[in-house]
Amino acid sequence: MAEKVKDTIMEEVKNSGYFSFSIDSIPDISHTDQLTLIIRYVSPEDGLPTERFLTFLELKDHSGESIADLVFNYITTELNIDFRKSRGQSYDNTANMNVRYNGMQQKITEKKSLQDLFHALVTL
Repeated sequence: MAEKVKDTIMEEVKNSGYFSFSIDSIPDISHTDQLTLIIRYVSPEDGLPTERFLTFLELKDHSGESIADLVFNYITTELNIDFRKSRGQSYDNTANMNVRYNGMQQKITEKKSLQDLFHALVTL
């Protein structure tokens, strides 16, 4: 994604206040498993729901912990978005994400809860 476009999207997400994300895993033509990461938010410009493709992330490990780390680190480090503003997660074939990937949804929710707790402790 071009840096200017990415910066514009990130500015919109930050100004919207809250976001949700959607991920799906699919192998590419070289049989490399990739996660598709899409972000959803309400546009601060016109108040309409907005959905943007962000990136493909190479999936090297299919454990829930690994996928949660990959998504969490990309959103917080690469995009510099406050994960505490996340209000939803969605997955294609949710049963697979819950069972096959050892509860990825639970793992990422735990990461958000830990970030909330850390923030609360730091602001005391």
